[in-house]
Amino acid sequence: MPPGSDPGDLRALTRSIHALFRDAAVPSRPEDGSDGDVTWVAESGRPLPASGDESDPLLDAVGSYVLAAEGDRASAAKEVDEAIEEARSRHATRAMARAAESLARFASREPEALERARRLVTAPVAILLVSRLGESADQAGRNELVSLLPQLGPEVPEAVLETLRSEVGAGDPTGTLLRAVTDVASALARARPEILDTWAQDPDWRVVRMAIRVSADRGGDAALQSLTVALAHDHPRVRREALTALAKLGGGEAGELAVGMLQDRDPAVRSEAARTVGALNVVRGLRPLLERVEAEDDPRVATEVIRAVGLMGDPSAVLSLEKRAAGSLLSRSPVEVRVAAYEALASIGTPYATRLVDAALEDKDAEVRQVAQAAVQARED
Repeated sequence: MPPGSDPGDLRALTRSIHALFRDAAVPSRPEDGSDGDVTWVAESGRPLPASGDESDPLLDAVGSYVLAAEGDRASAAKEVDEAIEEARSRHATRAMARAAESLARFASREPEALERARRLVTAPVAILLVSRLGESADQAGRNELVSLLPQLGPEVPEAVLETLRSEVGAGDPTGTLLRAVTDVASALARARPEILDTWAQDPDWRVVRMAIRVSADRGGDAALQSLTVALAHDHPRVRREALTALAKLGGGEAGELAVGMLQDRDPAVRSEAARTVGALNVVRGLRPLLERVEAEDDPRVATEVIRAVGLMGDPSAVLSLEKRAAGSLLSRSPVEVRVAAYEALASIGTPYATRLVDAALEDKDAEVRQVAQAAVQARED
């Protein structure tokens, strides 16, 4: 964090910027059909003013610099340097952000432009640039910005964290901003792998969740170690994310860790654990899964546990599944649990399991009858 920055002030700024983008997340198109304020940099590389704003001296100077002929670039560069200092003195955040993006893009042709871009990236500018990831309607432009941001100095990692901490979910219904921010974090971690350890210990669960996603993408023993620690995190969303990452990582150790989470206190975590155990086909996980088939009282969790058993396809599971599928005179599982049980029986396909499925053709629940009919049709095909 920059010297003199107050975390509370920076977080308030982050939230106000995200609120601004939520209010104008889908800018109305001008009558000519163009994209209006969505585009910050013209195809020529010249920075564009915000919709409704007059041009800014900084944007004018950067535009002249980007478009200058080779012989005129030195004088244009001097004008840009003066404009940068002047813009910093008046805290022209919006213009500085647009100019920084323009200069960063131009650096592929003029390497010195990157240093000029960095001089523009204060903490507020970094937050505005990161927030832009969720505002841009252009996927190619967003991808390019993702690749540029890690090059723009030490303010960017903190802006990434503040964006995550600012509860952007409500204003990011499609998850575009979260995915893009995670991509930036991945790029930062490639350059500085040690930063992942810092993020994994952050007090905010959203930051820890991002660290898990980045670790899973990187893979290896270090990822497995960080996921092991994450499984003990207080927040259930972190534990769920760790289980999802274990399924992606794969391997025997990942499966064993998932088995241990079948007893978690949070229903959503138990569901995720069951999905992971089933996806990884953890042989040692069958007995714990069957115990949960009989003991689980949350229908959503029971459904995921039964699906995992069905994926494993072990004939020894048939009797436990029968209890959930058919029930008894005194109790019967919710219909979604019964449907999952009959689907699992059809998947296992032993003679006895097949007879149970065939008997369900006369079941009183239409959803169960549909599962039985589909199973019979599949056998005939």
